[in-house]
Amino acid sequence: MRPRHRVAVVAPHPVQYMGGLWRTMASHPRLDVHVIFLDTVGIDGTVDPTLHAALKWDIPLLEGYSHEFVRNLSPFRFTPVVHRLNPGLPGRLLADRYDAVMVHGHQTLSNWLALYAARRSGARLVYRGEAHGQDRTLPGPVNTLNARIQGFFLRSCAAVAVSCEANRDYLVARGAYPEALFPMPCAVDNEQLQRIARGAAPPQEFCARHGLPEGSTFLISVGRFVDHKRMDDVIAALATPALRDHPDIQLLLVGDGPDRARLEDEARRRGLAERVHFLGFLNQQELVEAIRVAEVFVLASWRDASPKALSEALCLGLPVVCSANVLTSRDLIEPGRNGFVFPCGDLDALAGHLAEILDDPELRRAMGEQSRRIARANDFETGVESLVEKLDALQGAADGAPA
Repeated sequence: MRPRHRVAVVAPHPVQYMGGLWRTMASHPRLDVHVIFLDTVGIDGTVDPTLHAALKWDIPLLEGYSHEFVRNLSPFRFTPVVHRLNPGLPGRLLADRYDAVMVHGHQTLSNWLALYAARRSGARLVYRGEAHGQDRTLPGPVNTLNARIQGFFLRSCAAVAVSCEANRDYLVARGAYPEALFPMPCAVDNEQLQRIARGAAPPQEFCARHGLPEGSTFLISVGRFVDHKRMDDVIAALATPALRDHPDIQLLLVGDGPDRARLEDEARRRGLAERVHFLGFLNQQELVEAIRVAEVFVLASWRDASPKALSEALCLGLPVVCSANVLTSRDLIEPGRNGFVFPCGDLDALAGHLAEILDDPELRRAMGEQSRRIARANDFETGVESLVEKLDALQGAADGAPA
């Protein structure tokens, strides 16, 4: 049997979407994985100001893989770039002889400490990030500087994971070497989601708990209530000719954030207060229950790289109607087969696609099944196998022999 690759994963903090990836890596016979967390957000109940919620997930985040925490000295735990400052990280990476160090992006000070340690120890740096383009909320010169900094970081990496086609285009444009790229699909923990779904409360119980009207047909959208998610477009779609005369069609909005009051006002202004239900932040168990209540998942964002809620909806068998600005839509949505993609901001197209799915139960069923198939093809196992192949190829090249 070929030797195992010793891999250190430098992770910002425990995340409900990533625990399954680390468990999958740890269970692979060719990998010896140790996760080093840079903060305890996600398990200590810290309030995330962008979600207006305490982050303490109701699923196990630390089981199934070796891990440790290094002290974060930054007082700005939710401020980009400076939110992770862990001077003890290089020592931890240098204490053990790792073959590879995986980092998640470059925009935190401690990822640069990881780059330093990898170079000093001779470990291969593996980059994993799901960005898709410049941040339009930042001034142009800042984006230009960030592009140059990121380009240097990417060219320092022996391997760069690609989460979707748009991510590939972005990484190459930013300076990643094409030969360093390998596929690692945008995914969620399909197995865990199915396990939660099997133990979920019946839809009637969920509706009663949240005061939802019986006999309604529910659409659902999930995400932070911030401008670029365009939740107001989803609300407005209910007022278009295609949907306004169907009071049985109700909308569930799951999440929270600075735009909540504005969105509630928008629902009232359009006379939709009784049809739009703000469920707030839901932990993983209730989120699964909410998705299972719905008939169609909707995402209207104008800037979104790889929203995990989309992957969750696919796994749980929902048809999806998604803005073309959600860049994983190119990989995860087959128009007419498991959903539709519409031009961002086109309310008539959004509402028309929703009406088409809702008016045809057989189409809805077929689309849900295709969503499940697409989710199974974009899972953690696929990405981990690709990672092992890439590490084998790099080792083979270093040894002067084919991998």
